Amino acid sequence: MDSEIPKDPVALRKFVLEKRKNMSESERQLRFSKILNHIYKTPRYKRSKHILAYFGISRNGEFNTLGLMEKILQDGKHLYLTRCIPDQIQLEIYEIHDPIKDLEAGMFNIMEPKTNLEKMNDFENLDIIIVPGLVFDIWGMRYGYGKGYYDSLLGKPSLNKALKISFALSFSVMDFHLISHKLDVPMDMIITENEKIIIKPG
Repeated sequence: MDSEIPKDPVALRKFVLEKRKNMSESERQLRFSKILNHIYKTPRYKRSKHILAYFGISRNGEFNTLGLMEKILQDGKHLYLTRCIPDQIQLEIYEIHDPIKDLEAGMFNIMEPKTNLEKMNDFENLDIIIVPGLVFDIWGMRYGYGKGYYDSLLGKPSLNKALKISFALSFSVMDFHLISHKLDVPMDMIITENEKIIIKPG
């Protein structure tokens, strides 16, 4: 691992974010295509019926996940996205039938499900949760963007059976332990353009 990589959480987030933003959109999407090829081939994806995804923001150097969402629907699966609850560090989950028509700009200017859609109340139905993140370690811990929304969601006991997967560029996965807290929930699988890092088989 590059000796110049900082260990401090704030500095590490900034380091990876800048490196990610400096990558061209075409290169980022090429690597994301390789990541998607990995997940589509997994037995867990093939047998899953209910998948929670997220809407990627290109300006943050995230992957454009529109194609992923369309693929999930084309494969006959149920697609869900999260919506932030104003003034609370909580997420609601809604089923999406059209990743264009069913979304609107929400908190932080992120596209979120419209509130007239069906809200999921029984989280135990979720088979896969695709979790956004900025930095990861090889043991499954992640740093998000510091808001804590997904931490509050992933800690729910009803989600224990769902396979938690994150997509990551290879340089954002560290071989040293990230600083974690008791309530942090590790990922079960991290998929990079080069490999699948399986922490918990499923």
